[in-house]
Amino acid sequence: MPIIEQAIDKYQNDLPEEIRLICESERIMTVKKELEERYGLELSPLIIFFAVGDIALEEVSDFLENEYNLDEATAKTAAQDIETSLLKPLNERVDFINEHPDKTMTLDQEKVFVENIFKKNLNAELNEDLVLIDATNRRLFSILGRDLSFQKRMEQLLYENDEVVTEQMLVIDGQKQKGTIGNWIKDFIAKHGSQSYDSVSLSAFLINSENGKGLSEEERKKVARVLRMYVNIKFFPDSMPSDNPKDWQMIPYEVPVETIKAPAEKIKIEAPKSSEKPGPTNPGLLELKNMLLQYPAGSLERSAIEEEIRNFEKN
Repeated sequence: MPIIEQAIDKYQNDLPEEIRLICESERIMTVKKELEERYGLELSPLIIFFAVGDIALEEVSDFLENEYNLDEATAKTAAQDIETSLLKPLNERVDFINEHPDKTMTLDQEKVFVENIFKKNLNAELNEDLVLIDATNRRLFSILGRDLSFQKRMEQLLYENDEVVTEQMLVIDGQKQKGTIGNWIKDFIAKHGSQSYDSVSLSAFLINSENGKGLSEEERKKVARVLRMYVNIKFFPDSMPSDNPKDWQMIPYEVPVETIKAPAEKIKIEAPKSSEKPGPTNPGLLELKNMLLQYPAGSLERSAIEEEIRNFEKN
C-alpha cells in the first residue's frame, strides 16, 4: 500500500503545476464530491496516488477494498464508476496538455477532445486557472498549425454552443432567447456583420446594444471574453496581436497583477504543557498532524491527510 506522506511530497515537488491544477480544478472536484457522497468515501488520497503514479487504474478496486474495508463486489462497482467518471477524464486532460512530440494522443484524438470542450464545457474552460488556459491555448495553436481547416469546426461549435453564460435573456428577432454562448455570438453578428472586429466594436456592442445595456458588470465581462474568443478563432491568425506566439490567446484571459506572498510559516504541534504526564503519542500520527497544518482547508492534500489521520485513530 502506498504511503500518503511520500505521495504528497511527490505531488507537491515533482508534478508539473498544470497537472496539480487539473487535479484540483472545479470540474474534477465536482465529480469527486458526487462520487464521495454516492459511496461514502474520501477520494483525495486516491487522486494523489493516481496523479503521482503510485496507483494504476487496474489497482483502484483493490485499493478501495483494502483502504475502506469494502466487500469485493462493492469495491469493483465503485472502482468502475470512479475510473469512468473521474480518473480517466483526469488522465485524458493530462494527455491533452502534454506537449511532447511523441505523446500517445493523436491529432484526431486531440480534435475530439477540443470538440467536447467547445460543445459543452466552455464555461468550465473559461473559469480555469490561467496556467491551464495558457496550456490549452498552446494545444489549440498546435492543432491549427497542423490542420488550419479545424478553425472552421471550432467556429461552428461556438455558434451552436447552448451553455448559458448570462442570466439575462436576449431579444433576437423579437423573441426572448436564453443567454447562451451561441445566442450572444449570433446577436453580435446580427449587429455588426461578419467582418473583422476590434475592441471598439466589442465595447460599443456591450455598452450600447439593447441586449448589452442590461448586463451586470460581471456578465458583461463574461460576454466580452466569449466574443473575443469568437473573433480570435474566426479571424485567426490575423486576429493575433503580434507575430510572437507568446502573445497569442485563443481563449482570452486578463492577466492579474502578481502579488508576492510571504511563505506560510510551518506550525508545529508542541507537546502538552501540563503537570500531568502526557500519554504515549504515536510519532506517525504527530507527523501527520504537523503536515495537516501546512495546507488550507478543502485542499486535496489536507483532505488526504485527514483521511489518513482517521485511519490511524481507528487502529
